[in-house]
Amino acid sequence: MNPGRALLQVLAPATWRRWVYLVLGGAVFTPYLLVGVYPVVAAWGGRTAAVTAAAAGGVVLVLAAIALTAMLEAVRQLEVVAAKLLLRGPLTSELIPSSVSGADRVRAGAFFALHLLCGGLVGFATIIVLPSGITFLLAAVGVVDLSGDSAWQGRSQPVMALVGAGCLVVFAYGTVLLGALMSWAAPRLLGRSSTSRLAEMERVTGELSERNRLARELHDSVGHALSIVTIQAGAARKLLDADPEFARESLAAVEQAASQALADLDGALATLRDDGPPGHRRTLDDIDALIGQSQAAGLVIEAELAGPIAALPEPVSRDAFLATQEGLSNVLRHAGPVPVALRLAADDDSIRIHVSNPMPARPLPARPSGGRGLRWMSERIQSRGGTVAAREVDGRWRLDVTIPVEP
Repeated sequence: MNPGRALLQVLAPATWRRWVYLVLGGAVFTPYLLVGVYPVVAAWGGRTAAVTAAAAGGVVLVLAAIALTAMLEAVRQLEVVAAKLLLRGPLTSELIPSSVSGADRVRAGAFFALHLLCGGLVGFATIIVLPSGITFLLAAVGVVDLSGDSAWQGRSQPVMALVGAGCLVVFAYGTVLLGALMSWAAPRLLGRSSTSRLAEMERVTGELSERNRLARELHDSVGHALSIVTIQAGAARKLLDADPEFARESLAAVEQAASQALADLDGALATLRDDGPPGHRRTLDDIDALIGQSQAAGLVIEAELAGPIAALPEPVSRDAFLATQEGLSNVLRHAGPVPVALRLAADDDSIRIHVSNPMPARPLPARPSGGRGLRWMSERIQSRGGTVAAREVDGRWRLDVTIPVEP
C-alpha cells in the first residue's frame, strides 16, 4: 500500500468513528472480564491446580454471561443503532426488521461477542499500547527519563524511538483492521439473512405482480366501459330530438357502464390502499351482464355457452371473463355496432373462447386505447399455459382463446 494512502486511512474520520465504536465494546466487555477474574483472585495463593481450575471456570463464566446477554432483543437493537451511527457502511441504508427469527438472534449474538472481543483488544491498546508508545517516543527525545527502570537502563534513544513508533503503528493499524472487520461483519450478522431477503423479494414481487394485475384489469374494465360510453353518448346526442326514448336508453346504458367502471376502480383502489375489502372481481358468473352492456352499446351478439362454465375455478373464470370483455371491447372500438358471434365452451381440461365479427367496410377512426389490452391479455393467458390467436379469416376478425383449467 502507498505510504501516503496508509497514513490517510489512519487519519480518516471513519477510522476514528470505528475506534469509538470499538472502545464502547471494550467498556462493555469490562464487567464480563471482572466476572472471569474473580474466581482466579479467590483461588490465588493456593495450589497451581486450583488456580488453573479457577481460571477455566472464569472463562466459562465469561462465555456464559456473554451468551445470555447476547440473545437479548435490546442488545441486538442497540448494536444495530450503534453500528449504523459509527460503523456506517452498507448497514446504514438497510431496513432492519423490528422482530427477527431465532437464527437472526444467534447471528446478532455472534456479532455482539465479536464486538466485545475486538473492543477489548482496542481498549487494551488504547490504555496500554498507545501511552507506552508516546512514552518511549518522549524518552527518545529526552523529555521523559526511563533510566530508573532497570529494563530500559542503557537502552539507546534509537531503540526507544523504534519501540515507541512500533507501539503507535500497532495501535493505529490494529484499530484500522479491527474497525474494518466490524464494518464488514455488521451487514452480514446484523442485517437480514438470505432467507429474510428472499422472503422480502418474494413479497415485493407479489406486490408488483398484484399491481400489474390491477393495472391490466382496470385497463380492460375501464376501456370497455368507455367504449360503451363513447358510442352510446354519441348515439344519444344524434337522436335526442328524433327518438327521445332511444336517447334515454342510451343514457341509461352510459350510466350503467360508468357505474360498473367506478365500482371496479373503487375495488382496485381499496386493494392498493389495503384499507378495506377488495371489490367484486367479475367472473363468468357476470357474463350475462357483460353481454347486456355490449348489446346496449349496439352489438348484436349471438352467444352460445356450453359445458360446465359455472364449475370453473375462480382464477380461470376471471381470466376468461376478462378475455371475453377485451374481445367485445375491441369489436366496439374497431368495428362499431356490428353482429358478433360469441362462443364459450368449457370441459374438464380447459375453456375455449371464440369472438368473431365482420370486418368493417371502412376502418373506424383510431381511438387512443394504447394498444395494450390484447398484448396484456395474451401475456396473462400465456402465463397460465393458454393460447391467444387474433387474426382475419375470410373477411371476419377472429379472436380465439384457450385457457387450461390446470396450468
